[in-house]
Amino acid sequence: MTDPDKAQRIVRRTKRQKVPKHLLDGHDPKEKLFVSTATHRYQLVDVLGIGGFGVVYKVTQVSSKQQFAMKTEAVGATMKHSHLKIEMQVLRKVADSGDPMRQRHFVKIVDRGKTADFKFIVMEVVGDSLAHLQENSKTGRFDPLTSAYLSYQTAESIDNLHYFGFLHRDIKPHNFCLNQGTYPRTIYLLDFGTSRCFRGAKNKNTQTPRKIVKFVGSVNYASTTGLRMKEQSRRDDFETWFYMVIEFQHPELLVWREARSLQKHIELKEQFMAKSLDEPLKRYDRVREYINRLRYESLVDIDFIKIQLLKSQKLSSITQCIMSLRDGQLTVAKIPTRKTYDQEQEEGSRTGNVSRTLSTESTDFTKTDGG
Repeated sequence: MTDPDKAQRIVRRTKRQKVPKHLLDGHDPKEKLFVSTATHRYQLVDVLGIGGFGVVYKVTQVSSKQQFAMKTEAVGATMKHSHLKIEMQVLRKVADSGDPMRQRHFVKIVDRGKTADFKFIVMEVVGDSLAHLQENSKTGRFDPLTSAYLSYQTAESIDNLHYFGFLHRDIKPHNFCLNQGTYPRTIYLLDFGTSRCFRGAKNKNTQTPRKIVKFVGSVNYASTTGLRMKEQSRRDDFETWFYMVIEFQHPELLVWREARSLQKHIELKEQFMAKSLDEPLKRYDRVREYINRLRYESLVDIDFIKIQLLKSQKLSSITQCIMSLRDGQLTVAKIPTRKTYDQEQEEGSRTGNVSRTLSTESTDFTKTDGG
């Protein structure tokens, strides 16, 4: 059980993270600021975000006039605790895979460098975060179809990260962004500064959990295992994902945000995950049950999760939908020319060619890395 005093310190520390100063703070906009690498020169244009570990700038590459994002970290950060180093490890592993389908939810690194004050990497620039889009939506929530679509893509991105051998450990809507444009197609998973490689020395089995683990993540979305300062696994990334999925449609159900102690916070999350969901979220209940039954070593059956999300909206494929972003409002619509999931299953039952995807209804919950 978590020590109450230590737990309370986690909450307070998370709520009052230091905000780093940035180069454009108080700077005369008429005077241009530049940062150079061995190959390119970049002009700092704007601040895209400020976190506990550094500042992200929008920059323009002088030679090509293209815009990118520059993520920085103070030079004082040790290599062992460098969040930028972990970010590089993850994105390099993705880039070196040569697998376009697995790479699609990750931005590309285009450059890197160092000044007297900070280290930085230059990456593709992305659009708004899901947190920003939900906060600025007219209702403060997404409709059921949009929510299912976002849930599908975000789950897929987490599974791809696990494929490359890393846990994220800070899944939340702030760390998912759209690609730019009126008709965005892809959701990117970002911010790997708290990620951890969970593979053993032979890059095969899950590592033995450590006895002492420092808390990382965001308290409101963190798994109960993470909040108890125990080793996290793939299950924990999907538990935090599930809280985000519920928040897409019903943010009022995340009642633990008002808890005055971390112990109460944990209890409320456990009660939520143990109780069957009522309408209109009952369609996600099988996903909740599945996540609950996962263990530390468990492989996550992403196909099972995807199918439940598709069935919730009577879809047979995610390609039956299209996203659009107009005036800051994100919506997903069905493309009417495709058959629905139920129609395909009805045809299949008549012809004896029922979709093989239904076999995942009897998913083996005990499947692990060890076989």
